[in-house]
Amino acid sequence: MDRSETEGNSSVLGTMDEREAALGFRPQKETPYNALLPYADSLDAESTDQLADIKANFARVVQLRDIKLGGSHWTGQLAK
Repeated sequence: MDRSETEGNSSVLGTMDEREAALGFRPQKETPYNALLPYADSLDAESTDQLADIKANFARVVQLRDIKLGGSHWTGQLAK
């Protein structure tokens, strides 16, 4: 499948081009079942908020030089 075939799919989350414009980056491929969730319209906002929280806490970890405990905790949060 080429890019034009996959972008033509529109769902509750919108087309990939619409999401790219709204988020400011091109999201990775995601599970098609996300569109079936009852809160599908708020997934992008929720993930953006979580990423902002993780980035802020990474900065805090570096400032406090708590790389061993804090760094491992927020790395785990990022992996989730």
